[in-house]
Amino acid sequence: MVILLSHYDNIKNFYNLHFKGLLTLEQFDGEKQILGKNMAVFSIAKIKYAIGLDHLKNLPLRIDNEKIISSNREVFHIITEYTPLKIEAKRELKFSELVDLMGGDINHSHKLDYLAYRLLIVSAYVGKLRLRFSTKPHFGKDSITWQLYLLTNNLINFTPKTVAGIEMFLDKPLLVMNELKDLNTEQLKYVSQLLHKITDDSPVYTRGAMTKGLPMLKQQYDLSGLSVVIFYNDRECSKKEGSYFDDLFDAPIRDRIMPFKFKGNLDMTQFNNSENEEEYMNTYSQMAHSLEWYRLNLNLNEIEIPKFDDEGKVKGRHIPIFNNIKKLVKIYCDENNLEFNQIMGVILHAHIRYDDIIGNKWDSD
Repeated sequence: MVILLSHYDNIKNFYNLHFKGLLTLEQFDGEKQILGKNMAVFSIAKIKYAIGLDHLKNLPLRIDNEKIISSNREVFHIITEYTPLKIEAKRELKFSELVDLMGGDINHSHKLDYLAYRLLIVSAYVGKLRLRFSTKPHFGKDSITWQLYLLTNNLINFTPKTVAGIEMFLDKPLLVMNELKDLNTEQLKYVSQLLHKITDDSPVYTRGAMTKGLPMLKQQYDLSGLSVVIFYNDRECSKKEGSYFDDLFDAPIRDRIMPFKFKGNLDMTQFNNSENEEEYMNTYSQMAHSLEWYRLNLNLNEIEIPKFDDEGKVKGRHIPIFNNIKKLVKIYCDENNLEFNQIMGVILHAHIRYDDIIGNKWDSD
């Protein structure tokens, strides 16, 4: 019987232990005046909870005590006592140890491609990166982002079904986007405008027309530190003409979000017979604490750009993104220059491979 640290069910046990039953931003239902006081209202299983607006900064939280009141013919559970449950930032693992634990025990047909991919996803969470990945369906694109979500409860998983509520979560460090080919015309226009703002490092983003009238904690957001990861299948999987990412979005977006095409696929049979393992809980806790420590303490501007022979192979606005990638890979490899050059070679070739499938067209400087 195989026991995988990276198995979804095992990490879900950690999530349930730490986050299930909490009051979270996802449950926010708007602002209401209750007994003469403006309060934030949350809906959980048809029960309406309310808390003072000044307590929102403490989300997520566990409700310890409440009182039931009636206001304007509605019943509210007013939260009177609670325990904030933010993950404490502690460096309990080296960066290399953290990345190796994120999917390192999963069998993959192209291990170096999968390592480079895992390193890029973790790097996007702890340092600002804007990346997009095109692979075959069974590569395992969302395998690491789901682990990040279950460990931290601190990223945005976006699909066409969640487009209207996306702006509620723009304070989170990582926006993960999937299934963009399924956007309707109105959604595509809205997402394009949002990606323009994010990739332009707009210091202020004002909520869009699509979300007017929806519950919102803020009218404006600072997007300058937000990372973006976008997933989609290979061009040959795009059955509808014009539905590939490079067909849907314009040059500024394509140039500001660096593309990669990785090879290989997961061995799906390894997930069939995995048992839950209670002993993993301490490891998951170390991973969660370390993820937050690196996210809050890693300053890429203070790190020198490592040397790597990529002259002329990375162009335009992809260059600063690639330079940050080099810094993060160097942190992972430390003094092992052979490993650094090997991983950077895989990442560079994945970028070049993507350019090959779109005809190596450079849209702007």
